[in-house]
Amino acid sequence: MSYLFIIVEPHMFDGCIYPSDCADVHNCDHTKSGVYRVFPFGFGSGFLVYCDMVTNGGGWLVFQRRQDGSVDFTRMWQGYKDGFGNLCQEFWLGLEKLYLLTSQREYELMINIANYSGNSFYAAYNRFRISGERQKFRLTLGSYSGTAVNCSSFVEPHMFDGCIYPSDCADVYNCDHTKSGVYRVFPFGVGSGFLVYCDMVTNGGGWLVFQRRQDGSGDFTRMWQRFKDGFGNIYQEFWLGLEKLHLLTSQRHYELMINIANYSGHSFHATYSRFRVSGERQKFRLMLGSYSGTAVDAMTHHNGYQFSTPDSDNDASETRHCADIYKTGWWYRDCHYCNLNGEYVQAGGKPRLTYSGIAGYTWLKQYGHLQFAEMKIRPVWNS
Repeated sequence: MSYLFIIVEPHMFDGCIYPSDCADVHNCDHTKSGVYRVFPFGFGSGFLVYCDMVTNGGGWLVFQRRQDGSVDFTRMWQGYKDGFGNLCQEFWLGLEKLYLLTSQREYELMINIANYSGNSFYAAYNRFRISGERQKFRLTLGSYSGTAVNCSSFVEPHMFDGCIYPSDCADVYNCDHTKSGVYRVFPFGVGSGFLVYCDMVTNGGGWLVFQRRQDGSGDFTRMWQRFKDGFGNIYQEFWLGLEKLHLLTSQRHYELMINIANYSGHSFHATYSRFRVSGERQKFRLMLGSYSGTAVDAMTHHNGYQFSTPDSDNDASETRHCADIYKTGWWYRDCHYCNLNGEYVQAGGKPRLTYSGIAGYTWLKQYGHLQFAEMKIRPVWNS
C-alpha cells in the first residue's frame, strides 16, 4: 500500500469543517480508519479517500492498495488520471487527485509491502509530490529511509519544463530570461497564466513583485474584490491580487523581500524566510517565517492575521474596523505596525491621519514617510 502523510500542518482553515486530508480528519478526533471526504484547498465538494488512522500515529491518506488481485490495474491514461477500484479493497485514487492533494502542503510518502511468507517491510520518502497533467504527472521524491530496497534512484525530480510553463519568476530566470520586466507565469503549470513583474537584478534575480509604491499614482483605497483580483499599472504602482498570491504561494515555499527607501535617498530591506497567503475561506491569512535585514522587523506583528478591507472587517480588534479607518486593505491586527498599502505621502506632506501613510518610523525608527516600497517573493530552493 502507498500512503501520504503530512509533514507540516499550517492549519490553513478549519479542518473540522473542510478537512484537506486525513491528517486534518485525524486532528478532529476521527481516529478510526475508514473512508472520509476531504477538501483540498478547502474548495468544492471534495472527494472520498481512505484514511489509515493506525499506522505510525495515524493521519495517512492511502492512494493505492493491492491485496488480492480483485481489481484490474491494466488501465489507460484516463483511468489512472481519474482513479478506479474500491476504496475498501484494491484501488488507485487518481493522478488528478494526487496532484491536487500534494500541491496544497508538503507530504511524505510511505510504502508498506508484505510477501507471502508474512514478512512486512516499508519504504519512506520525506517529500512526495505529483505535478499536473501538462507535465504528465511527474513524480518528485525526497530522501529515503526504511527496511525495503530504495527504488527512488531511478527517479529524476524535475517537476516540469519551466521554460514552457514557468510557474514564477525564478523559473523565468532559470530559462535565461535575465532582464527585469513583465512575463507570463503559470502556477502549477495549468491554465492561461497571468502577467507578473519579475525583478531579475536584486540579490541574484528571480523575484516576483506583487506590490509597488513609488509616486502616489495608484489608488490603494480599494474594496475586497479589487484587492482579491489586483489593480494598478504593473510597470508603476500596483497590487497583484490576493487570489494570485494564494495560488503562487501554494505551489512552493517562498521567501519575502521588502525593499523600501525614504526621501533622503537611503534604502533598506527586510526579508522573511517564509511567505504564504491562504485562500479566501481563510480571508487570505498571512504566514511569515523568520526575519533578517537592514530595516526594522515591522511585518512579524502581522503574522497569522487575516486580510481586511474597508468593506470586509477581519482584523483582531474588537472595537475598531482598521481597514475602514485607514481606507485600504492590509493584514491588520489591532490595527497595524506597518501598512505598505496606506496613504502615499509626498515629500514634506502630511497624511490624512497620523498613522495612515506608509510611515518610515516603523521600518527605520526615523520620522518621515517612505518614498518607495516594493514587496516580492522568490522560491526557497533548499527548503
